[in-house]
Amino acid sequence: MPRKRGRWSTDDQRRVAPEPVLNPPEPPPELEPVEAAIWRTITSKLPGDWFAPETVPMLKELCRHIRHADDLAGDLAATRAVLAGIQADDGQTMTIAERMAAISQGSKVMERLLRAHGYQSERIGNLATKLRMTNQSKVVVGSAAKKARDNRPPEGKLPWEDWGEQTRQ
Repeated sequence: MPRKRGRWSTDDQRRVAPEPVLNPPEPPPELEPVEAAIWRTITSKLPGDWFAPETVPMLKELCRHIRHADDLAGDLAATRAVLAGIQADDGQTMTIAERMAAISQGSKVMERLLRAHGYQSERIGNLATKLRMTNQSKVVVGSAAKKARDNRPPEGKLPWEDWGEQTRQ
């Protein structure tokens, strides 16, 4: 339709095509079913055009890191349960030396798992920020401080608290 000057008539306004509704991208076939479910959860919460084709590899890795973090969290819970069982054993099946050795070994495993889980959490945060999915990536640096200042309560009495009081001089 050629551009025309002035206001658009009602007929002109009706001719404007609505923006197409984009569906979220489908998960790549190389993702495992658990990772594909994570993909669908993430993409269903954001607009269909949020992920450009060049961001798909990052989103794919984000899904994998989330899956690894979930797996490690399960391993941590299992290790924690084993350690609790060892500590609760009051010399019934182990000597004190065996118990101390088992606790030491369990603590080393727990430390490795916590370190691996921390790494996965860091990767998840970095990728989510790069994909502009976190609050940090959506807020302009100066505006957050300004909002915090503006939302502070005023000092002194509020206008309705001193309503009707006479000031004496």
